[in-house]
Amino acid sequence: MPSRRYTHGHCDDSAAPDVYVDKVERSAIRRTAWAVLALLAALAGFTGASRAQEDGAALFQQGRYAEAKTVLARQLAQHPGDARLHFLMGRSLLAGNEAEDAMPYLQKAVELENGHADYHFWLGLAHWALLDVEAEQASYRRALDLDPDHLPAHVYMGHNFMDRGLWSQALTHYARVLQDVPDQPEALFNSALAYRRLEGTAEENAAWKRFLAHYPSGRKAMVAVEHLNANGDFSFRPLVFGPPGVVLEQIRFTPGDPTPDPASLEALDRAGQIVLQSPELILQVVAYAQDAPGVAEAQARFVKAHLLRQFPGIAPERIRISWFGVPETVPTSSGTMVLNPSLRLFTEPAH
Repeated sequence: MPSRRYTHGHCDDSAAPDVYVDKVERSAIRRTAWAVLALLAALAGFTGASRAQEDGAALFQQGRYAEAKTVLARQLAQHPGDARLHFLMGRSLLAGNEAEDAMPYLQKAVELENGHADYHFWLGLAHWALLDVEAEQASYRRALDLDPDHLPAHVYMGHNFMDRGLWSQALTHYARVLQDVPDQPEALFNSALAYRRLEGTAEENAAWKRFLAHYPSGRKAMVAVEHLNANGDFSFRPLVFGPPGVVLEQIRFTPGDPTPDPASLEALDRAGQIVLQSPELILQVVAYAQDAPGVAEAQARFVKAHLLRQFPGIAPERIRISWFGVPETVPTSSGTMVLNPSLRLFTEPAH
């Protein structure tokens, strides 16, 4: 039977892509398990576990899943009616990418203790691993019926709706998560993707910016800034240091003023910190100001002087500047954008 892979109870990154792109029709979205909340939810109630569970539970908590399976099998032979033992066996099997074998144990846990939201949630993950999205959704729904504040179930219900192309429904669940955990990465990123599919550009851009405010580096950050810039919003720009890259808020200047807005200095200092820690790279600073090359030169020189003052460990030759009395033009998938004034930062190998 086809299935998705799990690693330590989590979906393997190689098994389900986590980025919807325009070239690809709706596909299975990655389910990186929400480590803290999901683990806390799954392990809730261990302090009240029976003596029969202690060995298997301890091995499970330590991540020793193969050993846990052996001990739990022995304990289940002695206590076949213990719901939590079945649950732990199912979780251990999921951690070993054995979703089909895990299913009967998780189903038995639900049968024995039907009022436990965590059991339904993890049964839903097993259904997802076995590509049964209808049963998956039913399990999450039951978990939420039992506990409307079960945040991992909201996250994965949102994923389920994304898989099915039901963007508005997914947004409802992600919004509930973000009420309590404003920086939950999957809810932030997928909310932006959902708005993109709904062609709500203003909402999409706001969602990308919320994501980038919390997660300005890595592959997803580069995807986010690419979509944001393609929509004509350059409030964030990529600073590429090779994969995975870093995204910075745009350095803003008032037209005719050689110094950036005070709020932009934090982003500029972040670039300086990265350059300081990357001695193999040089930083190129390129300023643009239409019909005002002197202003552009002053802006570029200010940036270099500021970075050398803030980071004396950077050798002056590692920051190179240039300037142009024209606007910056940026090709995007939606056409060429004109930015004026503008400051572009990028890196090159030092040798």
